[in-house]
Order: sequence, then structure tokens, then C-alpha cells
Amino acid sequence: MLPGAMSTLLRHITACNNATLPGDRLPLRIGAATIGYVRPAFAARLAAFPTVTASAEAVTLAAHAAADLPVIARTLAEQGVMRFRREAFDVRAAPETPVLTTIDRGALPHFGIQAEGIHLDGLVHTPDGPQLWIARRAANKALDPG
Repeated sequence: MLPGAMSTLLRHITACNNATLPGDRLPLRIGAATIGYVRPAFAARLAAFPTVTASAEAVTLAAHAAADLPVIARTLAEQGVMRFRREAFDVRAAPETPVLTTIDRGALPHFGIQAEGIHLDGLVHTPDGPQLWIARRAANKALDPG
């Protein structure tokens, strides 16, 4: 890697990891399991669904109604709140714990649910020596541009 490139990369990583949780967000729970964090205005939208209870401390989807989460997300997408991407993600309380339900990828940021993805970087041999190729997300993407 070229001199200075590592510090540039680390500055970029630090800039991308800037969320303070919970911040002004409320815990989003399925039963007792926290699955994400939502902003108060979004919590009010969720409270309109019969299996969701919202208070000043948390937003809770009844444990027996976990299967309602993808339906709630789809309904909100149909209302124009978020984009529906037709790509289901597993929802867990923590990595390596059982799947509680699924939700569409387009809903993840609104529901404050942590997601994992796979990205490919590479080592490129150039006349100047080895360089690290790091993919950059397109600036026009709806989710996490740049």
C-alpha cells in the first residue's frame, strides 16, 4: 500500500462508522429481544399497527406476531415511506442467534436493524508495486451512497 493510503483508508472507515446508538432512537423489540433502533417519528408510524406497542422507552412487536414485521414493512413501502427491494434479510437479536423473522432490505435503515453484507476488495500488482483496490459504492445509491 502506498504511504499515507492506510491513514486515508482509516479516516474513511471512521467517517462511515458515525452512528451513536441509541442516540435519539428507541429500541425496537420483538418480545424482549432488541432487534434495532427507530426514530420517534417512525415509532409513531409503527404504533398504528395492532401488534405493535410504542412507549417513551421502546417500540415492541408482540413476540407471537414476529411474522407481522415483513407485512408491516411492505405496508409502509406501499405508503411511500421506504423503497421495497424484494430482498428478504434475516432479523436476529444478535449475530449467531436464531432468526426471529425477516424484513425487506429497503426497510433495514428505517427499522434500525443491523445488516451484514459481503464486499470484495483486492490486491492489484501495478508497475509501481502492489496496491489495494477498494470498491466504492456509487454516489447515486438510495442506501449508503458513496
